Amino acid sequence: MAFKTSTKKSLSATVYYILTAFLFIWVALFQIGRVLPLWAKGITTAPVSLFTIHFTILGFMLTAAFGVMYQFIPIAFQAPPIGRHVLYWHLPIHALASVVLSVGFLRFQMQMVMIGGIFLLCNSIAYLTVVLQSYRKARNQTFVHKGMLLPIVAVVVVMIFGIWMAAGLPGTGQALLEAHIFLGAFVFWSGLVIVLSYKLIPMFTLSHGYKISQKTTIFLYFFSLALMMIGDIAFRTGPQFLGQVIIILGAVLGIAAYIRFTVDIYKILQARKRKSIVLPIRYSLVSTGILILSGILAFLMIAFQQAQFFYGIGYVMLFGGFVPLIFSYAQKIIPFLWYEYRFSHRPERKQAPLMDDMVSHWRAKWSMNLYYLGVCIGLLHFFIRYGNGAYVPQWVDSIADPLSGILSMVAGVLLFSALVRVLTIGGPRPKD
Repeated sequence: MAFKTSTKKSLSATVYYILTAFLFIWVALFQIGRVLPLWAKGITTAPVSLFTIHFTILGFMLTAAFGVMYQFIPIAFQAPPIGRHVLYWHLPIHALASVVLSVGFLRFQMQMVMIGGIFLLCNSIAYLTVVLQSYRKARNQTFVHKGMLLPIVAVVVVMIFGIWMAAGLPGTGQALLEAHIFLGAFVFWSGLVIVLSYKLIPMFTLSHGYKISQKTTIFLYFFSLALMMIGDIAFRTGPQFLGQVIIILGAVLGIAAYIRFTVDIYKILQARKRKSIVLPIRYSLVSTGILILSGILAFLMIAFQQAQFFYGIGYVMLFGGFVPLIFSYAQKIIPFLWYEYRFSHRPERKQAPLMDDMVSHWRAKWSMNLYYLGVCIGLLHFFIRYGNGAYVPQWVDSIADPLSGILSMVAGVLLFSALVRVLTIGGPRPKD
């Protein structure tokens, strides 16, 4: 019997997106030592701070997210594949626009920020249009499939708000900035994590037969965000008491959604077919737990207007939740895509290592441990500030910030090397 050879002629575009994203995070993490003292003092609008935030979110997180959309939607929802040509124009423009925008912040040139933002917006709309064409033709149109639409729309609105502020158009101010942050952090990023977790966690833990309330949870989460935005508008323009009540109600419902989501994830894990959970998924669950906790704390701070804690919570959410979550899932996605390209349906697939063994265990483990250690050290500055510097020597404070950045950057480089090594397993793909 002849073996069927794989029809995949090119390595998945998702791999190029994820590895490109890692190049951005090295630079961003290197800046942590400079920005932590500013964030601990409540200063987020300094040029280096805005550069680090946008280099992390646009360069690393959004690049990786776009890469997952490239491959995830066709596979997960049985949709038509996205054409290879999209990679050749979208990824270079996206990377260049992210650099221009971020460097514009570093040089404090708003015109440069605006130009980078416009290119980023137009490129993203063109890309998402292609993705949604595939998305619309999916055969497996589950509630998770439908739930992705709102975060996708939100990211476009977030970009428009950012360009609006960079251009200094009428209406630019604190309210628009807060809307820009809220939509980005909770509607797009947190919303996307909640929606996709209902697909990724069962997929990677081999869970089946569970009974969960994903429709209720997703609806409740986005409804709570809508209430908080309506309450904020009412607070600024109408009776402040009514606005505050609506904000508190939205925060309570949002916390309830986080709790229901936690229960659903627990039920999914209880229904897994394999006894042990592989290391990358353990780290992804830790990161998801950090996102849930920081999200709950953020909603409490919004409800009770305790703005002094936002900076510490934002640091934990961004660098303790979103970034390591992408680190973790990359360790599953790249081996899967390499196996599909290099070994799937080929005679030599029997000699291929297991996908969970493709990433060097010691590199992956050390990279994640070093990264979390760096984040914990970075948190020290916030504890010093909130504790008014009690019993903390000055030399500890001065060493902690650069050490946090160095450890986190070394972790990113180490994990990148482990992922690149995956692409050497089995050597070049033989010609069919």
